[in-house]
Amino acid sequence: MRNSRNKPSHRPWILASALILASIWARQSTALEFHVATDGSDENAGTREKPFVTLEHARDAIRALKATGHPLSNGVTVVIHGGVYSLTNSFALARQDSGTRESPIVYCGFGSEHAEIIGGKELTGFKPVQDPTILQRLPPSARTNVLQTELPTLGITDYGELPFDSFELFFNDKPMTLARWPNREWTLIAATPAGEKGPTITCGSDRPGHGPGRRTSGCTDTGARSGPINISALHRLARING
Repeated sequence: MRNSRNKPSHRPWILASALILASIWARQSTALEFHVATDGSDENAGTREKPFVTLEHARDAIRALKATGHPLSNGVTVVIHGGVYSLTNSFALARQDSGTRESPIVYCGFGSEHAEIIGGKELTGFKPVQDPTILQRLPPSARTNVLQTELPTLGITDYGELPFDSFELFFNDKPMTLARWPNREWTLIAATPAGEKGPTITCGSDRPGHGPGRRTSGCTDTGARSGPINISALHRLARING
């Protein structure tokens, strides 16, 4: 019988070597990851422990790797952790930000965490209207129901071409209709008599005389839309029925 009691065993070393090789293979076959979190910093390395704070920086980090000739053999994954990411500009991805079938570039959420990317600005500081001049311009039935906030104090100074087509307001994730008259559809033009300073429009209601608006928009009977049109003055006339 052969005595192997004192014979040295190489099995632990073989097993350890196999584990090391498996670990190296796993690292090489896993996509490179950058992490983004609302409590991160763009001065960080973009790891899970030290994430970036903006999507732009994660995108630019991938661009920088490509510029150095990094092969990105197994692709790149940008992991977006839960939270609200407010953008002041569009997040732009161009051809240079594309991956390939073999080396994809993927942006995804982290596990079950909920991430929101929004281009709006949260509005706060609403309070009832107190200015008598503004209240006078509102219908009596609406005066106690109108709230206001100061947009410049919230850092919002670019309003676009108000009140048409460039300004959106959401409440509880639902789009709100900006103040207008009528609230739905259109009102009909009763007449278009010539005026001393230009064309005039007469409608079948005296309601426009109450409102603060100085612009109008409309469409012809063929469906062609026109507007916004600046209005130099509003005059309340006797209501025209017809």
